[in-house]
Amino acid sequence: MHILHIYKTFTPEGFGGVEQVIRQIASELVPEGVKISVLALSDKISAPTTITQAGITVHHFPTTIDVASNGISISAIKYFPALAKTADILHYHFPWPTGDVLHQFAPKSIPTIVTYHSDIVRQRLLKIVYAPLMEIFLRQMDMIVATSPNYIETSP
Repeated sequence: MHILHIYKTFTPEGFGGVEQVIRQIASELVPEGVKISVLALSDKISAPTTITQAGITVHHFPTTIDVASNGISISAIKYFPALAKTADILHYHFPWPTGDVLHQFAPKSIPTIVTYHSDIVRQRLLKIVYAPLMEIFLRQMDMIVATSPNYIETSP
């Protein structure tokens, strides 16, 4: 079994709550023989790199541009389809609009899950433009995991 997590950052560049959730999931599954990989962006590199830490294979791609806290990477878009084909499950972490775009290049035969960590609250104007893609992305998921009962009741 191979699970590919897709999120904008991962250690050592990012140490936030979502990164910790990915790390906690991995810490339980790696000892059970599950292969865990992460696709993440980095503004500290100029070419794609792959490292292994604590049994997790991390594929970092250089950030091409950052718009409203949404990192975009041309190289991630280029390499994602091949990387996705190696996985048995694609696990997206929301919100990250670039992840929604990446998913459109994923093989449709691979099961998908998204963990809904937060509503989009700071970029309200951009959310109006982004809302159609977000709704398409969420409808395409095989499973949505909400991190709070409130998100189940009030989120798309």
